[in-house]
Amino acid sequence: MWGYSGGSIATEAAAEPQLRYAPELDISGVVVRVLVDHSLDNMDMLNKSPIAIPLVAALLGTMSQYSEAAACVRSRLRPETASEFLSAKDMDLSASLRAFAMKYIYL
Repeated sequence: MWGYSGGSIATEAAAEPQLRYAPELDISGVVVRVLVDHSLDNMDMLNKSPIAIPLVAALLGTMSQYSEAAACVRSRLRPETASEFLSAKDMDLSASLRAFAMKYIYL
C-alpha cells in the first residue's frame, strides 16, 4: 500500500488494524509519505468552509472504528443537529458537500 499526503492518513489507518480485521490480505509493505501534521489546524481550516465535509467524514470514520470515540462524539452532539450530523454516513459526496458547506461542524 502507498499513501501520500492526505492519502497517508487512510493508508496508515488501513495498515494498522489489517492483521486483526483482514488477515487474509497478503500485504507485503506499506509506504506512508508526507504525513499530514497539525491535524487540529487542518480541522480548523475545514470548519465553516465550503468543503467542511472531510471534517464530518473524519469524525464519523473515527466513530465507526473506535467505540470510545463514538461515545465521546455522541455525548457532545447537540440534540437539534445530531441526526443531521449522523446522516452524512448515508450521503454521497455531492449531497454531503451541499449539506455541510459553510456549516459550523464542531460539536
